[in-house]
Amino acid sequence: MQGMYSRFYTRVLNIYHRVESAQCVTASYTDSGLFMINCSSLPEDAHFLLAVITKELRAMSRHISEEELSRAKNQLRSSLLMNLETKGIQYEDISRQVQAIGYRMPVEQVCASVDAVTVQDIVRVAKVKHLLRNTLK
Repeated sequence: MQGMYSRFYTRVLNIYHRVESAQCVTASYTDSGLFMINCSSLPEDAHFLLAVITKELRAMSRHISEEELSRAKNQLRSSLLMNLETKGIQYEDISRQVQAIGYRMPVEQVCASVDAVTVQDIVRVAKVKHLLRNTLK
C-alpha cells in the first residue's frame, strides 16, 4: 500500500516531522516477492526513523480497518488502470507478468484479485513477517 494517502504516509509523514520521506515498494517474482520500505531522515535521526518504522509494522500486524483497506484497494486499482493508459507501461506490465506468472493476466482478473484481499490477510502476512524477523535475531 503506497501513495500520498496510505496508512504509512498518514501515520509517519504527517505525524513524525523528523522523517523526510517514507514509501512502501513491492517487487514480484516467480516464486516470491519483496515488500520494501524506503525512508529518509537526517543522519542523527536514523535511530528515531527505525523506531517509527518498527512501530508501524507492529501496528499493521495488530489491526487494519476496513476503511484503510478499502482506500488502499481503490488507490491500487486506480494506479493500475491509469498506468495502463500508455503503451510503454503496458509493455512493461506485460513483460513483468509473463516473467512472474507465465502469462498476461486480464485487468479484470487483477482487479478481482485486489478485491479478494481481506483485513485478515493483511494482518496474517504482517504477523508472519514479524515472527520471521524475531526468529532471525
